[in-house]
Amino acid sequence: MKKYNYQQIISQRAVKQPNNLAYVFLNKRGEEEDQVTFKELDERIRIVAAKLQLYSKAQDRILIVLENSIDYLIAFYACIYTNMVAVTMHTPRNTIQLVRMKNISDDCNAVCLLTNSQALKKHNSNISSLVESQQLNLILVDQIDGRKEKYQTPEIKHSDLALLQYTSGSTSTPKGVMVAHSHLMVQGECLKEGFDLSNQDVSVTWLPLSRL
Repeated sequence: MKKYNYQQIISQRAVKQPNNLAYVFLNKRGEEEDQVTFKELDERIRIVAAKLQLYSKAQDRILIVLENSIDYLIAFYACIYTNMVAVTMHTPRNTIQLVRMKNISDDCNAVCLLTNSQALKKHNSNISSLVESQQLNLILVDQIDGRKEKYQTPEIKHSDLALLQYTSGSTSTPKGVMVAHSHLMVQGECLKEGFDLSNQDVSVTWLPLSRL
């Protein structure tokens, strides 16, 4: 298997297949709500990545607090592009979930929180409480002026962490599983071989993106 990472793969697709659809997001009624080509995906990721690089450095922990959407993918890949560690979560709907998220933020020493204007409006009290209590830098991924900052491509080692996936914390304190860039690539290769996938195939998933 060639030693790539997802920053390289998406960037290459943006050049070689710029107008091919990368993702289509359906709402709860099964209706198309949003879509993005590889060129658009790469451009939107780089805008968020450039903003992240103002506040954080490689391997810093970044909380992603969003509902399922294209913006969630943008936020996740922005962490990949900057060699920062994505800590994937869903939006806090109650006090119990908020306490869990604060515990996770403490455990991983998070420095930044990525969300969007819709999630912030819907869950303003809980997200604001999380940001203030943990002293996090807040970035709205859909409210960034892409003309101001320029993305700098970092060195990404295969052993570098890409993702911290925390347990639910329903029976004990949440524990984080460490996932490296190499693990993501092996997982992708296993799916490709197991399902005999090509770049012409379309896959469908209904899993929450907080469980990337």
